Amino acid sequence: MDKALKEVFDYSYRDYIQSWYGNLSKDEGQLYHLLLEDFWEIARQLHHRMSHVDVVKVVCNDVVRTLLTHFCDLKAANARQEEQLRPFVLHACLRNSDEEVRFLQTCARVLVFCLLPSKDIQSLSLHIMLAEILTTKVLKPLVTLLSNPDYINQMLLAQLEHREQMNEHHKRAYTYAPSYEEFIKLINSNSDVEFLKQLRCRDHLLAGIGGREHVLSRRRTEGLYSICPVPPSL
Repeated sequence: MDKALKEVFDYSYRDYIQSWYGNLSKDEGQLYHLLLEDFWEIARQLHHRMSHVDVVKVVCNDVVRTLLTHFCDLKAANARQEEQLRPFVLHACLRNSDEEVRFLQTCARVLVFCLLPSKDIQSLSLHIMLAEILTTKVLKPLVTLLSNPDYINQMLLAQLEHREQMNEHHKRAYTYAPSYEEFIKLINSNSDVEFLKQLRCRDHLLAGIGGREHVLSRRRTEGLYSICPVPPSL
C-alpha cells in the first residue's frame, strides 16, 4: 500500500508540479521532500479517521437505506397516470453544473481542513489553493467518471469476466498433465497462486476419502501427477 501511495504522489508531483516548477527553481528536491512529508501526514490522518468508521454499518445499512429511498422516490415519480404522482426532488447540487462545483468546493474545504497538517492549516492562501485543486482535479473528474453509465457498465462487465476467469481456474484445478514433463510445464507456465493452490486440492480430497493407497493406485493406473506429494499415512 505504501508503495502504491508513493507512486501516486510521484506521478502527481511530476505531472502537476514539476512540469512548471522545474523551470522556475533549482531547489534540488527540497519542495518534493516537503510535499512528500505533508502527503504522508495526510495519509495518516485519513487512515486514522477511516479506522473509526463502521464499514459494515455504512455498506449494509446506510448505503442500502439511501438506495432504497432513492428508488422508492423514483418509482413514485414515475407512477401510472391513475396514481398520484409525487415529484422527484433532486439534491441542490444537481440543479446545474455551477451548483455541483460549489458543493464539491465545500466538500474539498472540509477535507483540507480535516486532513491538512496542523502547521499548514493557518495559511489561508494554501487552504484555498488546495481546496480548488482538489475540486477541479480530483472530485469533479471523479464524480463525472462514476456517474457515467458506460463506465458503470464496463465495471460490471469486468467483474463478470473476472468471476468467469476464476470459475475457469477452478475447473482447471482438476486437470492433470499426462506426463511429469507436461505437469512441470503446467506449473512453470502459470503464475496464478490461487490456481496452483487449487491444483493440489484434488489429491488431498482423494487422500481423505480413500487413503494413501487409493491415490497411489490411481496415479499408477492413470499415469497422472499432482502438484503435491501423497500425504503420509496417519
